[in-house]
Amino acid sequence: MVEAIRSKVAEICEPLGHKVYAIANYEGFVLERDVEDAYVAMVKDVVERYYLGVMRFTTSSFMLPRVITHTENEVFHSLQKGM
Repeated sequence: MVEAIRSKVAEICEPLGHKVYAIANYEGFVLERDVEDAYVAMVKDVVERYYLGVMRFTTSSFMLPRVITHTENEVFHSLQKGM
């Protein structure tokens, strides 16, 4: 699953030749513990390579704190770069 996501992002983004904004819908997303570290590493990699910014959303009470934390960190770092 993790490598399939990485491959699909690369397939879509590499031909563009520039970074893009992304929207990630985590609705119904289930992350198994045994792939959690690989998934986090993959997300960090594709964000650095292909994305100018990411908006993540979900209504899941389990995923929401993780999504908010990542989004707040990204906003904070983006604001710091702009200052």
